[in-house]
Amino acid sequence: MDLIGDRTLRDLLEERVALYGDREVLVFEDRDGAIERFSYRQFDARVNQVANGLLAEGIRADEKVVVHLPNSPAFLLTWFALAKIGAVMVPTNTANTAAEMEYVLTFSDATTVVTEASFLAMFEQTLPRCPGVRRVFLARCDAAPSGTRLWDALWRERSTNLPPIRFDNEATVEIPPKVTVDGYQALSLKGKKVVAGARIPADMLFAYMRITPKGIAEVWHHTVIGHLQANAIGFNAHYANGLTALFIACGQDVANVANAAVGITDYEVTDDGDLYASVTLPSLTVATVGGGTGLGTSRECLDLLGCRGAQRAAKLAEIVAATVLAGEISMAAAIGTGEFVSAHEEYGRNRPLEDRG
Repeated sequence: MDLIGDRTLRDLLEERVALYGDREVLVFEDRDGAIERFSYRQFDARVNQVANGLLAEGIRADEKVVVHLPNSPAFLLTWFALAKIGAVMVPTNTANTAAEMEYVLTFSDATTVVTEASFLAMFEQTLPRCPGVRRVFLARCDAAPSGTRLWDALWRERSTNLPPIRFDNEATVEIPPKVTVDGYQALSLKGKKVVAGARIPADMLFAYMRITPKGIAEVWHHTVIGHLQANAIGFNAHYANGLTALFIACGQDVANVANAAVGITDYEVTDDGDLYASVTLPSLTVATVGGGTGLGTSRECLDLLGCRGAQRAAKLAEIVAATVLAGEISMAAAIGTGEFVSAHEEYGRNRPLEDRG
């Protein structure tokens, strides 16, 4: 299963809405104790309203928008809305100084800022030196000082339906007359793009992992939002674990773990109730000749795998992907059952020996 291809963040969210429409996806309690709740369907509808508001303001594909907000629904809603219209969300650190923010705004060619009133004093110092910024929206407040507008006004009374959007090569936005969506063009990446997948019967999964397919899918769905909010590239538990072990054992360039570990894990519950798991590694660099592959135990490991010598790199790439897939399933199951934490607590070197039970 190719999880990158033409699929976009819009596709991901709308697929989840179709699967889990009224299930709760986001609960947020603000500093005053007020609580906001969104189901998948409600979240997507609000995202569409924000996206329609951004389009009405003239924000188009490839336009850079600085989102300078603490953890909040407004942060996530703006991020998804920008993704849906093809604009670029520029993440920032809320601890940035005025000088640092000026650099971000200038370097990114940002035209728009979404922030809140608590950061307004900093932006008042910065914006006079950033003539490219034409719009400032304030979230999480009831009044907008001169020169700014309320973020809430951006989406209120907007349609909850967003027409399909096509992005052409010049990064302009068109609303096509029929329902088709062309995703972003794939980038040319380093190394090999490898996809590995496995269908695991529910009874086998429970027998060996003590978790149901639904349990693993739930773990993954909850972690995707965390990855997005952390500005992570890719969605996976920890490809680097298996990659590093294999790279060291087989004489690979361990520095390539940095790009090889960027990928996407996906879990789906099949119509029969089984688990389909897959990993997509878009930039896997491995070799079976040259460099460290001819050294001592590295050569022996490649021999054991049947991967030493010319024309064997594709086979090694498949083995690496399968190893990563096994690690992802194991870690997801361990997290879902609570064994991930308990095992580290019992066997990990996280405190002095005398304090361990």
